[in-house]
Amino acid sequence: MIQASKSCTQSREKLNREGEKRKTKQNKTISRHLASLMILDALPRLAASTRVVLASASPRRAELLRQLGITKFEVRPSSFAEDLPKTTDGATYARATAWAKAKEVAALVVEEEAEASDDPRNVLVIAADTVVEVDSLILEKPSETDGGLEGTEMLRRLSGRKHSVSTGVALVLVRKAGRGKEESATSSKSFSETTVVRFANLPDSEIDAYVASGENLGKAGGYGIQGPAGAFVEGIQGCYFNVVGLPLHSLAREVAALMVDVE
Repeated sequence: MIQASKSCTQSREKLNREGEKRKTKQNKTISRHLASLMILDALPRLAASTRVVLASASPRRAELLRQLGITKFEVRPSSFAEDLPKTTDGATYARATAWAKAKEVAALVVEEEAEASDDPRNVLVIAADTVVEVDSLILEKPSETDGGLEGTEMLRRLSGRKHSVSTGVALVLVRKAGRGKEESATSSKSFSETTVVRFANLPDSEIDAYVASGENLGKAGGYGIQGPAGAFVEGIQGCYFNVVGLPLHSLAREVAALMVDVE
């Protein structure tokens, strides 16, 4: 009789533990959903409690972060050569390049903090890479030393056609060691988004004038949709901000979800 009572007690305890696990899992799922809905509320608070590092020298990406409400961040450009083999599609290539940039900068930041830092905040590194894809070719930034030849060829290839613009994003979140924790914990996430852009037919004189202005330099595919080249665009399918350099909604959603996962 005593043995049966003990067995019943153990069964109840097991059921309670399983119930608690299910409840915790459900709460996390709900929290992730709410985080994706409360983007504007979550990200400014993130900036106040987390050291945000943008692993990019792009002024356009910096401005897009500010649009999200993240106004305090450090710019630490990656030195990654962006020379991965172009044997995949543009989205996969951009995602892999972004991941390489994020890992490099995160490692540097963690090393610096280990040597000399009493900053208790977590660290979030954001890296990205944007490429244009047409005719199964991945187009990055045109050469700055060939007199505009590559930039001109890129725009002629895009003229009067649709092309894809893919941005890969990688996030590395380093949680500082705290009370009861001897080591920091790292969480990461990478994703990509693709937008289809349709160009009008561009006369050679229009292409030459744009390349001569220097506006094409430092931009994937040899153009910037946010500048004068916006006049080349007849339409887009997908996120406009993705073409500029960061898919804002996806970025905000993934950052919010990443924070929930490690709380």
